[in-house]
Amino acid sequence: MAQLQLLPPHDEAHTAGATSEALRQEVTAHCGDDATAWAVQTSAGLCPDGQDALPELVALSVAYRLHRGTGLPASVIAEAESLVRTQVERGCDLAHGLGLIRSAHGRIASAVLAACARIEDPDERTAAMTGTASLVFDAVDELSRVVSDRFAAERERWLAGPAAEQRAVVLSLVRGESVDVERAARKLCYDLRQNHVALVMWAERGSGAQELQKTATRLLNRLGCRSTLLVPMGGDGLWAWGLRPNGDAEELAPLLAADPAVQVAVGLPGAGLAGFRTSHEQAMAAAQLGLRSATNARVHTYRELELGALLARDEQAAADFVCRELGGLGDDSPSAGALRATLKCYLDHDRSVATVAQRLHIAKNTVLYRIKRAEQVRGRPLGDNRLQLHTALYLAETFGVSRPAVQPDAAPAVRTA
Repeated sequence: MAQLQLLPPHDEAHTAGATSEALRQEVTAHCGDDATAWAVQTSAGLCPDGQDALPELVALSVAYRLHRGTGLPASVIAEAESLVRTQVERGCDLAHGLGLIRSAHGRIASAVLAACARIEDPDERTAAMTGTASLVFDAVDELSRVVSDRFAAERERWLAGPAAEQRAVVLSLVRGESVDVERAARKLCYDLRQNHVALVMWAERGSGAQELQKTATRLLNRLGCRSTLLVPMGGDGLWAWGLRPNGDAEELAPLLAADPAVQVAVGLPGAGLAGFRTSHEQAMAAAQLGLRSATNARVHTYRELELGALLARDEQAAADFVCRELGGLGDDSPSAGALRATLKCYLDHDRSVATVAQRLHIAKNTVLYRIKRAEQVRGRPLGDNRLQLHTALYLAETFGVSRPAVQPDAAPAVRTA
């Protein structure tokens, strides 16, 4: 069978990878940029809670098998073991993991076979479909066996661990299960009746759970918290709470300067058990938005991202809205980006040219030129649907834009070499 080259679906917006950057770089080295981008984009959105690392690992495994024709490399196995450890510590069972793998298998197989069906030569088409189906099955089967075997070992380790009971209590609390609050507070050594602020932290794999806990303690101390609760969630994740916060989350960014691998999401302060749960839910939402953000920020506060969370619950509708309202300003180019930034700043500050010039460090004449040019590129007066325009600029700044020059069929293309 001729080698199949997977091409990413260019009509989709860029999607940040959920697996480790090191693994994606290795797959890219063996299979090329297109194959890695195809895997990331094809597997995105399969997990309802936004934890797409396992489906993405399935897609990367398939891409590797299609290009190399060999078993999974050690890096994929190691990544699978790390993901299983995280899933176990988050309270997920084996059925959850295998269900994600099956969902990913179905989407990937359909996408690849649909692309194979478009091959014009009948003999090549038949060979591609037969060979591809076999390779996809082999990759998924091998990964499923790794996940199943590792899950049993990690589950046994987790049940025997000293922090297992604490994690179980926290999971019950954030899921809204019926619990004895006083008993839970004693087990956690943490007063659940007070005001809380929640953090969700994560880092590149291998950063170390102890370092993550030290960083969390520094962050909560900066927020003025008098007592803390730190709950490791896998080797690269941490949930944290602090009592009686009185600081500003904007002060946290300098504390992360020494560890560029760490990111943190911050919920709003809340009172009692309901506040404990709600602040955590907000931090989780901010974390998901932070992962999708077009900015390089490493502190993601729900206070700043709440509007984006509400507006982008339907991602496709939000993307269509941005494209429709921005017109030519929605192009993914440096020039369009400069026009968007200037126009948003202009609307943010009540159309004050002087303020925009000061904040963006540009001349007033440059501001005036960009505003006029933005109106021309958009193709409509700035006063036309001003609220919608301002909202679209906010969404573009938060999540980025992508306007491909070509709009191919939705299914990823496959070329024969």
